Amino acid sequence: MKPNTKLFFYLFIGLFLFSCNKNDESVALLKLAQDSFETNPNRVLSLLDSIENPEKMDKDDYMEYVLSYIRAKSEARKDISGDTLIFGVQRYFEQKGNIGKSALANYYVGQIYYLNGMQPKALEFFMYSADEAQRASNDLLAVKSLNNIGYIYFERDMLDSAIVNYQKALSINNNIEKSNHGTSLTSQMLITTLTNIGRTFEGANKLDSAYLYFQKGLILAKKQENTIEESQLYLNLGATCYGKREYEKAIEYYQSALNMDITGEKQIQKINLYLLNIYNEIKESKSAKQYADLVTVSLPNVTNLQTMKEMYASLSEYYKQAGDFKQALEYSNLEKATKDQIEQEANVPALLDANKNFYIKQKEREAQELREFVLWCIAGGVFTLAVILLFVIYNRRDTEKFKQEIERRTEKYDLVLGQLRAENERYPHIVAEIKAMEEDANKEENKGKEEGEK
Repeated sequence: MKPNTKLFFYLFIGLFLFSCNKNDESVALLKLAQDSFETNPNRVLSLLDSIENPEKMDKDDYMEYVLSYIRAKSEARKDISGDTLIFGVQRYFEQKGNIGKSALANYYVGQIYYLNGMQPKALEFFMYSADEAQRASNDLLAVKSLNNIGYIYFERDMLDSAIVNYQKALSINNNIEKSNHGTSLTSQMLITTLTNIGRTFEGANKLDSAYLYFQKGLILAKKQENTIEESQLYLNLGATCYGKREYEKAIEYYQSALNMDITGEKQIQKINLYLLNIYNEIKESKSAKQYADLVTVSLPNVTNLQTMKEMYASLSEYYKQAGDFKQALEYSNLEKATKDQIEQEANVPALLDANKNFYIKQKEREAQELREFVLWCIAGGVFTLAVILLFVIYNRRDTEKFKQEIERRTEKYDLVLGQLRAENERYPHIVAEIKAMEEDANKEENKGKEEGEK
């Protein structure tokens, strides 16, 4: 029996140590993965995939693992629309009061809601993320969240609200650059923010302001050698010049974008659309037909409703100028139907509700912080009062002791003083007795002398 007990004991210890080593290794891999999210997200995914049985990690580590995995997938441009584990992660870090991790979790909850077409909920969680990111001093996350908030408003044609949030993002971005803490990532976000502001001003038909922000973005993109953003900004500047009826300049910008030979499919769709608009405007039917054909071919691949609406409008104008009124009417009807769809999907009341929910929750948090502050003040006041009371009691006890000591010493003093007074009263009698004794002695001495003489 004893050997079996020993064997079981050693086996248990071995398994325990093996488990500890495995857990330590998993945590080490998790920590190692934290450094490369933006620069090398695929490496992060590889490291996280190498962790065996992550669900057996401590709860805090497991929640961080899930958050890190979804974050790495998002940065690697992988689909996260079905990663609903993030909702539990968000609740966990919110309950723990970890605003840094909660800000990140709220951001990816917002991303998932957005990818699933639930823009009002996405808006609400991006607002939570922006607020917590600023309180946690995560400036880059705050800028990303504010840009997403602005874009949701921009999509719904709520341009004033979009500008407000983009300007907040720009202010934080500029502060990062001024403090010399800027990186390639913050510079990239600055270009994105400038571009978003320019697009919103363009949507509001404030074309001079739009042109100014696009030019700022272009200068920075060239400085950073960011060719993708440079190409996009040529496209944006072309659209702005088109709006200003500077058609030759617009064509030059579009040609600059095409010459970079990195223009994506969506950018080419936009360029073809704007060139069709230009040739419609200047009544150059041959070139207009060339781009009308290109726009028509690309229509089935267009997913953005705003772009689709603009394409229908341009094609309607082209066919009207070409004298094909039946085709023009068909595209005009498609344009109106798409416009109605955009307005239905805008769901402005739901966005306003999301905005209201965020501010209600923010006020509740501020009220809770105020309550906690008041409670701390009350607790501090009670503590201070208790200290003063104890001091008074202690001081009073010392005073009582001192008073008793004084009384005792006073009694002694009175006793000694009484004795001294008694001695003082006896002193004349003693002196008189001594004098009487001296007189008696003198008499005896004189009497002795007289008898001797006889």
